[in-house]
Amino acid sequence: MRKLSAIVLSMALVFNATMPMVSADTVQDAYETSTLQENPWTNELSGSGENESNVEVVTEENEQVIENPWADLFEDETTEVPTEAPTEAPTEAPTEAPTEAPTEAPTEAPTQAVEFAITKQPQNVTATAGSTYTMSVTATGNGLTYQWQMSSDNGVTWNDSTVNGCKTNTIRFTVSNAYHGRQYRCIVKDANNSTIESEAGTVMIEALMNQLVITKQPKSITVAVGSKNVISVGAAGTGLTYQWQMSSDGGVTWADSSIDGNK
Repeated sequence: MRKLSAIVLSMALVFNATMPMVSADTVQDAYETSTLQENPWTNELSGSGENESNVEVVTEENEQVIENPWADLFEDETTEVPTEAPTEAPTEAPTEAPTEAPTEAPTEAPTQAVEFAITKQPQNVTATAGSTYTMSVTATGNGLTYQWQMSSDNGVTWNDSTVNGCKTNTIRFTVSNAYHGRQYRCIVKDANNSTIESEAGTVMIEALMNQLVITKQPKSITVAVGSKNVISVGAAGTGLTYQWQMSSDGGVTWADSSIDGNK
């Protein structure tokens, strides 16, 4: 800006040096008679002849208004290069939580062993011919199966029964007079193929009950020496009396027994 002011001042001095010296009155008369519409130097000249020292070439205000198009080329200031933002350290990927080991399915508790036993024996049935009846057995154990058997000779021989429910714990049958004195028992088997034979239940036809019938045969027993044991028999008829016998040769010969309860 200072350099530009100096150039303008030099041009003004040269211009002043070439102009003829005239008085203020002459300038005023010439201006009035001139065809010029405006004297651009009116504000710059005093009332009398003055030299170039009285001419204000550039004012402070003008200096501020004039823009120097080359100012940017002479500025000493340096533009700061923006500093790149520091690159952030890469964030570590979150460590995955350890996968929990799959929980093993709980092992089923082993089936508790249940005592294998018959808890309720078949019961005798007093029937009327033409009616339907049931006979049942109750047992405990694992994997039980059932097979009912029938005897028509007072329990001497037994055959598998074919009546309704013969392979369950309950049988159902419709009686006739032929059923009088018939016996039924159940063979119960568990998961270990162990078997238990139930006691026999006897069917008695009410109209034929005066006939003598053995309804429950004595059962063989295994005993310890010196122990007390009981053997019993079931019978149906009128005016019954009893006499126990004993055989020591496998049933070849029999003799009346004298043990307690023999009569």
